[in-house]
Amino acid sequence: MHSKPAGSGMRAKDKTWILSTVSTAGLIVLMLIYLIMTLWSSNQLSGHMEVISDHPFEVVAAAGDLKSCISEMRIRFERLTSHNSAADITLVRSALDDIDSKMAQPLDKLETLYLGDPEDMARLYAALAALDTEHSACLEFAGGRDTTLDEIERWQDTRLYPLYDEATGILDKMIQSAQDKKVQYGEMAEALHQNTLIGSLVLMGLMFGALLLSQYALRRQRRELVLRSQLFDTLSNSIDDAFLIRDAETEQIYYTGLNIERVIGRPVAVMEDLYRGFRSEDAAEIRAAVHAQELPFIKTVEYTLPDREKRWLSVRIYRADSMKKLQVISVLSDCTDELKARQALQDAMMNARRANSAKSDFLSRMSHEIRTPLNAIIGMTTIAAASVHSPEKVEDCLTKINYSSKHLLMLINDVLDMS
Repeated sequence: MHSKPAGSGMRAKDKTWILSTVSTAGLIVLMLIYLIMTLWSSNQLSGHMEVISDHPFEVVAAAGDLKSCISEMRIRFERLTSHNSAADITLVRSALDDIDSKMAQPLDKLETLYLGDPEDMARLYAALAALDTEHSACLEFAGGRDTTLDEIERWQDTRLYPLYDEATGILDKMIQSAQDKKVQYGEMAEALHQNTLIGSLVLMGLMFGALLLSQYALRRQRRELVLRSQLFDTLSNSIDDAFLIRDAETEQIYYTGLNIERVIGRPVAVMEDLYRGFRSEDAAEIRAAVHAQELPFIKTVEYTLPDREKRWLSVRIYRADSMKKLQVISVLSDCTDELKARQALQDAMMNARRANSAKSDFLSRMSHEIRTPLNAIIGMTTIAAASVHSPEKVEDCLTKINYSSKHLLMLINDVLDMS
């Protein structure tokens, strides 16, 4: 079975992280676009509705008021065709002044709200100015001594009534333009509503897709985390080393290996549970090394199990550099059997050295002890050979040779017995 390359896991993790980040960022962007589009559409729709509510009705009302005023002017001047006394002229002039004052407000409103052709307002003002001039001229003409009623009527027909018709025609055009604007803005509001609805549906679909993509990335990340956690737990439970990850300052424990109770004989919920088995000086040294950040810290210490059994632990503490907060990883290994085997090996080597030394000393002494009777045997044999004609010397030499031979045989038997 081929093992999976280590880099492929990192690439898959990076791809998942990129996918999650991109989908989340896309979802946020789409939500912002949806919010901006909604606000813009609401503002536009509100503006259109305001125009629809204010412009047509107000413009039609103002134009209607102006038409009423123009009609009233016509009626006032028609009086002069039957009565043109000074009193009548004064009455008409006073009525015109009142009508002019009533026209000021509708004119201002019309100028403010009218959204049609700006030339319409200019033509209206010109027609009203011409009317004002003709009114003054007509009143002046009607007040003449020799002016007849027929002449006044002809004056009005030829010079005044056309201006009334022109002003009324301009107002009718402005009313029609306002009504057309009402329809136009209504259609624009409806189109805006439809576009907003379609855009909202599209954005909601995109947001839903981005949400699904983000959820897929999150589920994939969770599966990878669960799988990685299971693999790490399986690994930590299969080896003889116990892992412990904690905060360097607060000593808060973030992770303990599944086999920590098997290694040290007790569960570890807080660091005091671990320090309880150390000697006080070893616990103080470990704390000082972690607080001073003198890492890595490696030491073999004596550890007392809950049943008072003495064990030996190899304590290795490393810095977790990838964390934002300073965290340390403690690796605890039971090295009692290893130390015992090492001690047994050292004892065996010492005994072998001692045995070798004793053997060397024994051989040295035995060689000396064996050499003594051999020298005696050799010397007595030489003397006996030289004293062949002296039986007494030969007998003495043979006696000594016999004694030395027995002594040598005794030494050899002792060596054989010892072997």
